[in-house]
Amino acid sequence: MTSATTPTASDQVAGIAALAAVAAAPMLLAGCGLLGEEDGGDGRPPIPPLPPALVITSITVSATTDNPATITIDGVADADGAADTTGSATFVLDGAAGTVRAADAASGLASATHRFAIAASAGMESAAAICDVVFDPAPEQAIALGGAAIPRIRHLFQRTCFGTRIADLLRWTNVPYATMVDRLLTEADPAATAPAPGWIDEPVMTWQEVDALSPADRDALDKRIGDRLTAIYAWWWHELIAGRQPLLERMALFWSNHFVTNAGEVFKPQATWRYLDTLRRHALGNFRDLLRAIARDAAMVSFLDSNSNVKGKPNENFARELLELFTLGEGQGYTEQDVVEVARCFTGWGLSPRCTFEFHGTKHDTTAKTVLGATIVNPVDQGMQDGEDVLARVLALPRSAVFICEKLWDEFVGGPRDATVIGAWATTFRSSGYEIKPLMAAVLTSLEFTAAASRGAMVRSPVELHAGLWRSLELEPKDYGGLHWLAGQEDQALLNPPNVKGWVGGTTWIDAKTLLERRKHLSWMGWDLHNDGRQRVPQRLDAVLTDMLFAAPPYDAAALAVPPTHWDPRGEYIRRLLMDPALHVR
Repeated sequence: MTSATTPTASDQVAGIAALAAVAAAPMLLAGCGLLGEEDGGDGRPPIPPLPPALVITSITVSATTDNPATITIDGVADADGAADTTGSATFVLDGAAGTVRAADAASGLASATHRFAIAASAGMESAAAICDVVFDPAPEQAIALGGAAIPRIRHLFQRTCFGTRIADLLRWTNVPYATMVDRLLTEADPAATAPAPGWIDEPVMTWQEVDALSPADRDALDKRIGDRLTAIYAWWWHELIAGRQPLLERMALFWSNHFVTNAGEVFKPQATWRYLDTLRRHALGNFRDLLRAIARDAAMVSFLDSNSNVKGKPNENFARELLELFTLGEGQGYTEQDVVEVARCFTGWGLSPRCTFEFHGTKHDTTAKTVLGATIVNPVDQGMQDGEDVLARVLALPRSAVFICEKLWDEFVGGPRDATVIGAWATTFRSSGYEIKPLMAAVLTSLEFTAAASRGAMVRSPVELHAGLWRSLELEPKDYGGLHWLAGQEDQALLNPPNVKGWVGGTTWIDAKTLLERRKHLSWMGWDLHNDGRQRVPQRLDAVLTDMLFAAPPYDAAALAVPPTHWDPRGEYIRRLLMDPALHVR
């Protein structure tokens, strides 16, 4: 059941104006099912469309007055018909009892309106208004009637969910912004995804088993590994574009550029899958838990050579990245001696022969260490606790929270950092025990994020660009593996950052090479949307394509206004949109 509530209506004549305002702002509702999903052409089985998230069986319309009044809604009086300050009536759709209205056949493709006449009278005074409840309104109607909420919703979704769908606008237009952010964070569920590949639990071959293979079998193994890595990339691309948790996936993408590994270098699909699973499970969870999981992650251990970190010969790779890239920031509050001491604490944190995490007590340095001013020493049989103590020591420093907040500023706000704002975020982060959701709520509701001047002020990364386009157009690409290759040509291959520092981002996403690659690939996309003389783009989106695709006004509006001359006018217009420079900002 849903409720459409009128603003306060006085029993004075002035109340007419208040009630009349209701008619100009209909309640917009829609079944929020996902797009129909199809086989991506990469061997991934199709996933059935979700049922609508909102099934309406009745409508309750309520009116409130300042003073006692007799209130009727479509001629139905409140409970006792006496003067009161509130009144409501429930209309059952195709029900067997109550005030019945015909249910709508609309399923996201057709619009239907329920109109209610609301009247309030007290003595000689009266007020009246019409209230519309619109099911599945046309996209242009949703945007036109959404008012100031539309730019806010679009900005939030383009920054945090890759792109905006009409269903997003319909769901959130009448919801306060802070409530929308809270609901998006609360509803994030890493389990709501496509099934995992069936091979992820297969044991990884030991180096002895690989060494014993014939050249032909080794080539076959390399191809199988490559195919499985491509399947992981395609799986994640599917979740970015058509998945149910875009905010969670966006945060997992952020963490993949923070806790950097490289799938091509690790070259063990099972380890890469578990690394991605770790990022997704903790993406909006607790940073302390995420950090502890990453320290044990097989892909991370392999990538940073922690398996060779043994007593007497400490390998500093993980220790240095822990302090420099994961928690404190380069040169922030630690010394080179701290790096050595941290490395000693993590000696023995390695891998089993089949590439799963394993602590090797015989390789651990059991002597005392001094890390960031604190002495760390544990019983010989509890050597792994040394590393745990390092993680706790680092997170006890206020700088760790500040560093993560600086990274989030760069990722979601952009521009010169505001130390005061970041400090307030860091206080929220630390006081919550390093919970990520309260921090993200603070970021996404901050004036720095929501300001109108922030809209369209950041450059889209290749992943954001392509995922956002397909998502906003309510389509899936035919080949997710091919899409991964395209993004790689634009310098962002998922799970394969260029080095331990990850992608720099910002304006570095566009240079002479990548701009040409982007334009070439968008041109290909324009033709891909036209198959056998039929446009794949839903025709209902034609009137709102610029609203859905652009975070800022089109750069070359004059070119878009020229009447199409091609035999495929819709296709020509879409291809012009894809060539507009404004498409590259968020």
